Amino acid sequence: MSAEKLFAPRNIGVCGSSKELSSEAASFCQALGRRLARESLATIVSGGTKRHDQTAEENDLGADWLIVDAARTALDPTAVLERIVTVLRDDFSARRGFRTGTERRPKGKTGEARRISFGPRG
Repeated sequence: MSAEKLFAPRNIGVCGSSKELSSEAASFCQALGRRLARESLATIVSGGTKRHDQTAEENDLGADWLIVDAARTALDPTAVLERIVTVLRDDFSARRGFRTGTERRPKGKTGEARRISFGPRG
């Protein structure tokens, strides 16, 4: 593989549980967000889930939010629109969402269509 292809811009989709993450998993998500923020060729693409509405704890946050929030905090504010993309969902019925960075609409309404939208041409 040529260095040109190896060191090319990448979209990195991040998603995960929206409730009841262990403290170790939450710490991992935050560390991942900070690490991705240091990679200048990485664009973080998220589904925009902050937390599940049916969780009892207000601070029971989803993996999406923990990763993106840590990255946003670590990035220069002028880089957030370029380095973070939120794939919007039409229905947040059981989830509280967030919008950070550039907003993108999925080409379908299913979970699978939203995940496909995490790709470079989504």
